[in-house]
Amino acid sequence: VASSANMMLKEGSSKYSSSQIAELLDYHGAFIETINQKDQSIVSLYSLNKHLEKLLPVLADISFNPSYPEKEFDVFIQKQRQEYLVNIEKVKYLAMQKFNQLIFGQNNPYGRRFELSDFDELKSNDLSNFHKRFYNAANCKLIISGKVNDEIFGLLNFNFGNIKASLVHENNNLNFEVPENEDRKNFIFK
Repeated sequence: VASSANMMLKEGSSKYSSSQIAELLDYHGAFIETINQKDQSIVSLYSLNKHLEKLLPVLADISFNPSYPEKEFDVFIQKQRQEYLVNIEKVKYLAMQKFNQLIFGQNNPYGRRFELSDFDELKSNDLSNFHKRFYNAANCKLIISGKVNDEIFGLLNFNFGNIKASLVHENNNLNFEVPENEDRKNFIFK
């Protein structure tokens, strides 16, 4: 759910459709990258400074007001399902999945694996609910690099300064036992 919520941010928001987002980025020679990790999700905008006035509102809207449209969600799920089917044929992918499972255990988020059937259970509403819980000012860090000046700080403050922090702060620092595993060798048939 977490990775899908982040990956689908560019597929539509309260103000922009996926095609409008793509056209704006393409026209200005910019792109938005979403990165999903076990502990965090990252949304990065790469652009020339002169286009930030047009593009920062898009970044803010997709980050904090995504629409997760059903049509794009269905396409996304089909694409992810196909990518999964390709990945499970790769030795590197299988080895990494099993390695994490052996080190951290099946009940630990670092060792948990998803299956093909998980794609059928995922709904766009799950993404919206996850986004409402975790994408807010309390969980956000804004990092900028490049040629930064006062004008850029003003644009950032204008576009991101009014984002509300969640009134409910969830403590997700759960403690998971890491099981001791005496297995020194593990064989995955391929």
